[in-house]
Amino acid sequence: MTNYQMNYSDADGRLVRAFLPMFFGAFAAAGLWFLYLLVIYPPSIPLAVVAVGLVSIATTWLFGWLALRVAVISRRSGRGDWWLRLSTSGFEVNDRILRPRRYDWCDIEKFMLVAPTAEIERAVLTPAISFSEVGKDGGGLPVFRVGFALSTRRRRSLSRRLFADFSGRDGTRADGTVMGYWDRPFDEAVDLMNEWRSRYPAGR
Repeated sequence: MTNYQMNYSDADGRLVRAFLPMFFGAFAAAGLWFLYLLVIYPPSIPLAVVAVGLVSIATTWLFGWLALRVAVISRRSGRGDWWLRLSTSGFEVNDRILRPRRYDWCDIEKFMLVAPTAEIERAVLTPAISFSEVGKDGGGLPVFRVGFALSTRRRRSLSRRLFADFSGRDGTRADGTVMGYWDRPFDEAVDLMNEWRSRYPAGR
């Protein structure tokens, strides 16, 4: 049962939504092209064949997956169908290619403001800005976003431990972030999520 749903805004616009999948897709196509050249003109050194092949496969898979995921989210954003849902049992966000990402409240230790770990001291609390605004600003200062730490009841995935390099102000390592353009400041969004987690701690 959904008690609250927030639809993320289409802040980036049609141009950026079209550009990002093409950008990542170009890298995936480059990986496929190197695989093709590897088959047609194989190096004389076997080790070089293996090395180039592994790099090309990894590049194709990674950027192909990114292009597909960004394309799916961009389509949802343009249609107003990219959302965050809160219920008595937990929350879910449809930021995956197929099934929404879902967590029970009992899986969450806390929600918090997070920023890249290496830049946590420089991070600032600002409203969410679009991809195009980041480009115009030249990157600017790192900003806080909504993140969460998992409780010990749910095992942290290897990918999260390796690549989710975000931390809270108190040094707590984030196990994930709740992406999207919120309808309120990020600190108020953290309060909203913690309020729901406290209200339904058992996830029922």
